[in-house]
Amino acid sequence: MPYIMLHWLKSKVAVECYNGAMIFRAPGSLRALIWLLLFSTTYSLNAQKRNGSPESAREKPLNFFGEELDKEDSSLSNFQNYAPLLFAQDLGNLGSPYQFMYHAKPNSIGFSTGRYTPIEYFNSTQNSRYYKASVPYTLASYVTGQRPSNTLDVLQQVSLLHTQNWGPLFNIGIKINNNRCNGFSTNAQAKTSSGQIFVWFHSANNKYQILGNSFFNSATNQLNGGIINDSSYESSSGVSREIAGLITDSSLFRYKSRQYYVRQFYRFGKETQTLVTHSVHRDSLVTDTIRNIEANIQLGHSISFKRDAWVYQDNINFSRGVYQNYYFDSLRTKDTLHQNTLSNIVDILLKPKRNGLIYFAYENRLHWIYSYNTTLLMNESFIRGSYDHTFSSTISFRIKSDYCLFNNYRELSQGDNLSEAEAAVKWKYFSLRVATLLAVQAPTLMQVYYPGNHFYWDKPNLKKTRTASGFVELVSTSKKNSLLFSFSNLAHYTYFDSNITPLHSNSIIYSSMQWKQDFHYQSFRYIHQAIWQQASNASVMPLPKILIKATMMYDDEWFKKALHIQLGVSVSYFTKYDAPAFMPSVNLFYVQHIKQIGNYPQLDGFVTMQIQRVRIFVVMEHFNQGIQGFSTATYITPHYPIPNRSIRFGVSWSFYN
Repeated sequence: MPYIMLHWLKSKVAVECYNGAMIFRAPGSLRALIWLLLFSTTYSLNAQKRNGSPESAREKPLNFFGEELDKEDSSLSNFQNYAPLLFAQDLGNLGSPYQFMYHAKPNSIGFSTGRYTPIEYFNSTQNSRYYKASVPYTLASYVTGQRPSNTLDVLQQVSLLHTQNWGPLFNIGIKINNNRCNGFSTNAQAKTSSGQIFVWFHSANNKYQILGNSFFNSATNQLNGGIINDSSYESSSGVSREIAGLITDSSLFRYKSRQYYVRQFYRFGKETQTLVTHSVHRDSLVTDTIRNIEANIQLGHSISFKRDAWVYQDNINFSRGVYQNYYFDSLRTKDTLHQNTLSNIVDILLKPKRNGLIYFAYENRLHWIYSYNTTLLMNESFIRGSYDHTFSSTISFRIKSDYCLFNNYRELSQGDNLSEAEAAVKWKYFSLRVATLLAVQAPTLMQVYYPGNHFYWDKPNLKKTRTASGFVELVSTSKKNSLLFSFSNLAHYTYFDSNITPLHSNSIIYSSMQWKQDFHYQSFRYIHQAIWQQASNASVMPLPKILIKATMMYDDEWFKKALHIQLGVSVSYFTKYDAPAFMPSVNLFYVQHIKQIGNYPQLDGFVTMQIQRVRIFVVMEHFNQGIQGFSTATYITPHYPIPNRSIRFGVSWSFYN
């Protein structure tokens, strides 16, 4: 289970935690969160002094697959990259709608509305963490900045994490993230907010644990439709663009989510203890007491309830000619969809042999869908199983499968399945992983049926997408270098054509190679991530052949290692391609073959510093804009420019008592 460890050592802190996949969050007003924070701080100052152990203790549970011990990142690595997206096209604005420039492998099955959900800006069940703190711990971060000569574009990014123990067995915490960007052009403001309250309790013998998490997420985007006249923009010089968008009337997209989650499990077995000594970066050695439950069986239950709402609205007059169709109202558009989901999971984890693990789970989901006075009640059920075996310290094997047993709405997701198998071999200097994937996925509700004011379709005959993939990966022992080859065959791939209509494609062959490298020699450091990819049908799946993010820096410690400093330059680049265009009223990207973008390097210069628990960065983004030899008219999405040169400042400060 995910948790955090704080080690008090010479006025410095080392933080460790488990990444957990089966965790949730939920709502609560800001006033309630602040009250909870103040109250819990006052209470636990006494509780932890009275009950806390002089040694930090880490839990080592019988992990679910995919969970591993990880350190809370408090280093300068990539600290200046405050935006959460990599290799993605958006509307040139932090928090605006986006999609990735590569084809990602399937990671889930079952019913999906298919509506745009900006999960990269939100806390999610996949990235949630639970903590166990020896002292109250707070991490606060702030990013701001403005583009020269552009009074519109002001960025603010605020994040806050606070966690602490009430006694040795119970932890509580809150996490808040808020992004606001007024936009590079008019009518382009974007805001995202995410907050959560989380708790974790375990019994004294660590056999019983209960996790609780609740969160709220929201996103608000003004959608202006992009530049009115590309040729006028491209022929301009100096480019002082507070650009008027195509949609000058009010056009707005909102997304809100609330979720509540509780998980509990019990392990049958005896408890053992071991002492482990390890080194902490920029600190001395630490000795931890690790409690390990030698369990042969674990029984668990999870329950969650989630509410989602998507709203698009505008008052674009029919006479403007922006949209061709007005199916319901020519004066005002308000397209909405609301979804409630109740999920129950029971599972069992078995350890029949010392090096083997068997997992089995059954899940039932109930969906309530509300749209245009229509209510749909959908019932789904799933079974999941996996087997993990370690033959020796060098060879391991894993296989897992998910299958949808039942769906009562057109049997939409019934028969969906996702199966994966992989084998790994470790040698002295590198490891080799070979994996396969087979997936059958139903089309989303939005692909099958969409009753909007500007677009309307009903496609009951859309087929399931079938994916067969293979992967080969080489990773160095230090994990600083890796090479991943992938190959996929996709049948009945669904996409949106230039008329914003969902269609099937013929079979598509997708292949890619991904190369990551982190080279460090004395005070010189070079990091890059590069992707080469190709799709057999670029008219259906347009992708840039090459994607690169590379950073070269000076990395050293000054003043007797009191100051850690980095000075460097980063470049982002993708080759020219027919990038998908964006349609505001349905909030999605669609295929177009009129305009190509790309083949333009964007350069960022930065300096980052760390003094004890304070980290600071200053970044000049796109500093090559307007320099001779570089274009003054570039795009991240057709009709949406790459923003001008800007200066951003960020600071992160951790506190503990």
